[in-house]
Amino acid sequence: MSDFAKTLIEAAKAGNIPLMQQQLAQGVDVNAVHNRDTALVWAANEGKTDAVAWLIDHGANVNLSVQDGKYTPLMVAAVMGKMDVVVLLLERGAHAAAINSEGKSVVQLAKENSRADIANYIQKFIDFGPDEVSFSYPLQDRVMQEIFNFPRKERVTLVRKSSVGDVEAMQRDSFASLDDTAGLRKAFAEHKKRGGKLDEADVFSGALQKAKLRKPSGL
Repeated sequence: MSDFAKTLIEAAKAGNIPLMQQQLAQGVDVNAVHNRDTALVWAANEGKTDAVAWLIDHGANVNLSVQDGKYTPLMVAAVMGKMDVVVLLLERGAHAAAINSEGKSVVQLAKENSRADIANYIQKFIDFGPDEVSFSYPLQDRVMQEIFNFPRKERVTLVRKSSVGDVEAMQRDSFASLDDTAGLRKAFAEHKKRGGKLDEADVFSGALQKAKLRKPSGL
């Protein structure tokens, strides 16, 4: 199957949709990994917007990380300066505030590769999108950033020398472990303010049980 996955990836590189369609018809997994990469990653790398859209339409995981967690498709597109692909991936659900295995964010990777326009565009999704809410706080001589990802129900905490400096410490916590903390409440309020679709019971583990125990009015 490795040779078939290789063919799929080569087709994605070239933006050859008929060949990709042929490979999937033969049973190749659209998320197959060959040499630590996927077809979607290579289509993003080469700026093949139509191929990126086609792959996502046919089940490609828009947030699947490759190369031992160093890159997602959005990270690759950002690093390579493929703005059209960046826009498409964000529209299709790519996580703007994703952190890689080295503790680097999409925005940081874009800035490190002199893609200021892309970094600024992605930052808007972090600042204003309902699914990823971010807060930054001073921490002595450092900056602590909390990123609340509502689709994954996860908080990522980063500590940097500055707001865009290298990550010195990173911690991931599930919403279930945070439950009814003030930080999660604040993030949830912002999520709803921005038009987020999750309800209280979706975010706070105790909320559903409390709702069941609450007596109907008038009884």
